[in-house]
Amino acid sequence: MEIELGYLLNPKYWYQELLTEATKVSLRYGFEELKLKEIVGITKPENIAYQRVMEKLGMKYEKDVYYYQTNVLYY
Repeated sequence: MEIELGYLLNPKYWYQELLTEATKVSLRYGFEELKLKEIVGITKPENIAYQRVMEKLGMKYEKDVYYYQTNVLYY
């Protein structure tokens, strides 16, 4: 079973570091409190901002996948 970290953020809140903070807190909670072994992130290739957030917080690109009829990047 995979646990996916995902967001849908209203554009008026983009570029305010909210996504970075929410991702940081979610990863910490998942690993430290829930004792998860792995948390994955999936994003479209054109979503460079989210890729940077995931990488900044230590998530690593693993592969390109076809997911829900869309090409995505898997972290």
